[in-house]
Formats: sequence, C-alpha cells, structure tokens
Amino acid sequence: MDKKVGIDAGSTLIKLAYSENGTYHFKKYSYQQMDSLLQWLQISAPDARWNVTGGKGHHFLSISDNSREVAEFSAITDGAMYMTAAQKLNVKNYILVNIGTGTSFFSIKDNSAEHLYGSGTGGGMLMGLSRMLVGERPFSDLAALAESGNRAKLDLQVRDIYASEPPISGDYTASNFGKATTADVKKEDVTASLFGLIAETTMLLGVQSAKAGGEVDIVYTGGMTAHPYMEKSLKAATEAFGCKAHFLANGQFCGAMGALIY
Repeated sequence: MDKKVGIDAGSTLIKLAYSENGTYHFKKYSYQQMDSLLQWLQISAPDARWNVTGGKGHHFLSISDNSREVAEFSAITDGAMYMTAAQKLNVKNYILVNIGTGTSFFSIKDNSAEHLYGSGTGGGMLMGLSRMLVGERPFSDLAALAESGNRAKLDLQVRDIYASEPPISGDYTASNFGKATTADVKKEDVTASLFGLIAETTMLLGVQSAKAGGEVDIVYTGGMTAHPYMEKSLKAATEAFGCKAHFLANGQFCGAMGALIY
C-alpha cells in the first residue's frame, strides 16, 4: 500500500480509499467495526499518513499523530472530479449531488467547484422514517423491500386527480403518501414510497440547479446511490425533467478518494 490512506468518517459509515501498486481500492466499516478497522490499518498500513474528512473525523485525528484533516466539501468535489475524469464520464460542466445522511449540491464548472446548498433529505431520513414505519432494517434490506413494493398504492399520482387527460404526465407524483389514509398499507409499498420521496425531492433540487446554470448533466454520488433501485429511481425522475443522470462506479467513496489525493 502507498504511504497514505483517505478516510471519510461520515455519520453512519467509515469509508476508506487507498492505492496499491497503482490501483485504487475501497473499504467501508460501521462504527461498531472500529476495532477491526484500526487493526486492519495497523497491519496493512502501519506507517501511512491518514488524510481524514467527514463529520466524525475527530475520532481518527485524535488516534494518530500522523494524520491531517481535509475539508469535507473539498474532499467530496475533488474526489468526484478525479473519479469523473478517471472513468471518462462524458461531462464537463455539471451539478454534483452527493447523497449521504443529508444531501449536498455543487456546481462543477471548468474543474472548479462551488457549494450551492444542502438538503436534509437523504439516507438519514430514509433510515429514520423506515425504522418508525416498517421497523429498523439495513439499507440493503430496505432497498430489496422497495423493489417489490408499489408506490402507486400510497402516492397520489397526477392521473389520480384528473378525470380527463392531465396537462402533464399522469405518472408524476402529485402528493407523496397522498393515499396513505385510505390504502391497505404494506411495508413494501411504504418503503418504495420513501425511496421515491427522497429520489424525487433530490432530483428536483438538482434539476433546478442544472437549469439555472444552463447545464443538463447531473452526477449523483454518495452512499444512497450505491443500490440499483435508488439509481434507477433517480435516473427515471431526472430524465423525465429533461436532464441527464450520471453515476460513478464507487461513487459512495468520493469523499475518501478526495481525502486520499489531497
């Protein structure tokens, strides 16, 4: 392993990026696995410098004297721009949407990044509401539930409120969970509606940012994009509003990668 490692200490997961023989590798741990992570670092990279970013980075900065802090927004955008170029994604000026516990929006123009704003809609919202509504489950289990659910059972769609042909696509959501008071609620449908709520809200903010800046490309990164169901939901919603959705391989590790290359 090269003599440094990028560590992104987020609210729920710790993500690592490192290089070995010219190839980048990625790992992730929960905070319950902290002992295993520290043991791995001690064995695999005893002399490596830790470049640390993320809201809980102080855990690592206090452990090792051979560590330094990297600003979180810089780590996310630098990592995303590096990975976008390395993966030959066909974008130049675009909106970067990083969906973690919350969601951050950035404008990327000519390899320069500007933070636009953030949203509380993200993975934290999904996990919190899911725990209250369907019971606590891992993200992968929730995504599997959502795949077998039917949003139309709970979400009021445009076609539901028009007796004649609607002025916009009947598939668009008129009200998230708008049918919940009358529906026979199943956990699969609830979970699908939660994913849809987060995907559509995030997409709308990204699309508005893209159109305001004259762009059509939106690059989605972060832990929430790691599952095919969320990727599919974001892609369909984005393209319905005239923009192009792009996804990076290992995009959930943008922060760790940006810390690594700092």
